[in-house]
Amino acid sequence: MPDGTQDVSVDGSARCTPPAEAAQSQETGSPSQGGTSSSSAAVDVRLQPVESRLIALAGGDTALERAVRRYVAESLTRFETARVRQFVPILVEREVRDRLRARMQAGAEERRA
Repeated sequence: MPDGTQDVSVDGSARCTPPAEAAQSQETGSPSQGGTSSSSAAVDVRLQPVESRLIALAGGDTALERAVRRYVAESLTRFETARVRQFVPILVEREVRDRLRARMQAGAEERRA
């Protein structure tokens, strides 16, 4: 839209935000008036399927599931101050997968020794 910014929520609905309101929201990181979520809440919503996919890798191993949840929380904390919040979920997923891979390799090496 030429005179406003279009917000699209997770459910696919859209709402037009006046330019001044959109600029304020981007500067402060707070939701625009009538908005449904802040950038942190949006990241949390996008992290739910990421966390579910990673937990599925645990294959029912409760200790590994706890580790996945801990790794997700630690990674999320690491990217908490990221200026571009849009990429936080993919960065968290990549970091957690790397940590899980390293954990699996270390476990395999211990079993061989």
